[in-house]
Amino acid sequence: MEEIKENPIYPDMKAEIEAMLEVDQESIKADKWNLEAAKKRTERLKEIIEKIGLPTISKVGEEGHGAAFFIVQHSDFDVEFQKRYLEMMKSAPSEEVNKRYTAFLEDRTRVNTGRLQVYGTQFYKNEKGVWGPRPMIDPKNIETRRKEVGLEPFLLYKQLWDKPPDEKH
Repeated sequence: MEEIKENPIYPDMKAEIEAMLEVDQESIKADKWNLEAAKKRTERLKEIIEKIGLPTISKVGEEGHGAAFFIVQHSDFDVEFQKRYLEMMKSAPSEEVNKRYTAFLEDRTRVNTGRLQVYGTQFYKNEKGVWGPRPMIDPKNIETRRKEVGLEPFLLYKQLWDKPPDEKH
């Protein structure tokens, strides 16, 4: 598996996807996120997917795979694309996708379609300015579900949301 991580099949696509994410992340950090620019990144990622299929670990490396996921995660304006991408992730061989990313996108698409989240990854800021989790299925068993996909304990994850924005990541 190490060889796959170090030698992606599509190194140029890996570099392009990672560069797109870098722009996305910088705009978020600077509080200058731009919807039109995000739409362009999403459209470009769709073109890449048409060309190479799902950006899996063997195709674009772990970082490229993660970068593609974050671009999709930030594509709330195109929930149908998020849902299609999630289905591609679910049908890919398990060693080709990060289960954590699948869990995050599962929750994101569920929240974006008015359903309860499964893993407790999606938070919102309430009217008092306090971050809290969006409603979830069977909260009593959240830890079991999170553990199955390699997510940290919920309370530990929740603590990240209690920090100021510049300390979260």
